[in-house]
Amino acid sequence: MFLSASNLLRAALFLVSVSAAPAFAQSPWNIAGQMATLRHQSIAGDVNGKIYVVTGTAPGAQASALNQEFDPATGAWRERSPMPGIASHAGGTSLGGKVYVVGGFTANPHANAQDSVWEYDPATDSWREATQLSSARGSVGVVALDG
Repeated sequence: MFLSASNLLRAALFLVSVSAAPAFAQSPWNIAGQMATLRHQSIAGDVNGKIYVVTGTAPGAQASALNQEFDPATGAWRERSPMPGIASHAGGTSLGGKVYVVGGFTANPHANAQDSVWEYDPATDSWREATQLSSARGSVGVVALDG
C-alpha cells in the first residue's frame, strides 16, 4: 500500500510530535518569576545581573512604553521609568551598562515605523534619545558587537 504525499506528511508530523513530547516533559527550564505585565513583541537587555523588558504589545495597547526590571536573584519584578515613546516590534540590546531600543512600530499590524534609538540607563533610571536611524524601521534585529 502506498501513502499519498499528504498522508505521509501527516504521519511524519505525528511521529515528530510524539517523539518530541517526552523531551519537552523533561525540560531543564524552570519558571523564575511571573512577568509583571504580560506582553509580546518587546525587547530585553541585561545590565548588572538584572533583566530589563521594554516596550511591546500589552493587553489593550498596540504598543507601549513599559519598562520593567527582573531580578533573577529574588524573582521579583519592578516598574522602572517608561520609555519616552511607545513601540512594539523594536530591536533591542544592552551594551556598556545601558539598554538600547531601536526603531519599532507604534501601531499594529506593522504600522508607523520609528527612526529613534533610545538609551536607558538603569543606574539613573533615565532615558535619552541616543541617535536616529537613517530611515524608520520596525521588526529590526540588533546585536551588541565587541561589547
